[in-house]
Formats: sequence, structure tokens, C-alpha cells
Amino acid sequence: MRRAIPDSDHQLPVVTTARSDAATAPGTMTTTVVRALARALTGAVYISGGYAVARAPGGRVGKAADTLAKIRRVVPLPIDDELIVRVNGGAQLVAGAALALGIKPRFSAAVLAASLLPTTIAGHAFWTVDDPSERRVQQVQFLKNMAMLGGLLFALIDSPRSAR
Repeated sequence: MRRAIPDSDHQLPVVTTARSDAATAPGTMTTTVVRALARALTGAVYISGGYAVARAPGGRVGKAADTLAKIRRVVPLPIDDELIVRVNGGAQLVAGAALALGIKPRFSAAVLAASLLPTTIAGHAFWTVDDPSERRVQQVQFLKNMAMLGGLLFALIDSPRSAR
């Protein structure tokens, strides 16, 4: 539906489309459904990955060793690298499920973001890889994780009552 809205700065009325404002306004059915879908899709990645890591960390423990040693210089962490990798997977599983279900979504996004940073650095340090094809694979995975971090940052600042 088009309507003319008088504008005090212009002689002629400005024509706008009312639907565009109503469909994207905070709290509408559209934004509520999109927000829930975004949380579910984002959370699913962490539910799946977190479960796999918590259950069987495998080679991730060796990949994490150097990064964990560097973190231990400033943060007291347990010595057992496998335990830390499993706990990180568990944190991703629980926070991913909470995000997907809309339970404390901002807190869940913060936990996931804090978990994703060291995971990405430990697992996809493309700048340390000599083989060009493997370097490219790790760079793509690193950038994919950075995109996931961007989505988590959006979830972190999102509020159902936020204005456009």
C-alpha cells in the first residue's frame, strides 16, 4: 500500500511503502520467526561439533597443545589438554543448544564466541602451513570461523526489543 506523507522540508508529499516498515519492525511475526531461525541454524553447528569433540577429541588435542601452552602463560588452566578440549566441546554443545532454543541467547553467544577464538587459532593457523593447497584449506576454514564469530557477535547484541 502506498501513501503520501507530508514532509515539512519539501513542497511535495513524499511517497512511501507502509509494508516495508511494518514487516521489519521489532517484535513483528517476521522478525520473531527470522530471529528464531537464525538462532536455531547457528546453534546447530555448535551442537553437532561440540558433541563430536566432547565424545572423541582425537587429533584436536595435538593441534590445541601449542595454543594451550601459550594461554597457560597468562591464564591458569589444567595441564590435561584432552580434558580442556573435551570441556570446550561440551561448552559448545550446551551453549549451542541454549542458543538454538532461545535460552539466554546473548550469554550463549558470548560463551560460543569465547570458545571459538582459541579453537580457530589452534585448529586453523593457516599462516604456519607451508604447503600452498593445505594453507588455502586452513585459510578458508579460518575465514569461515571468523564469519561464524560475526554471526555470534550479532546474536550477542541482538534484542527482541531493539529498534532499527
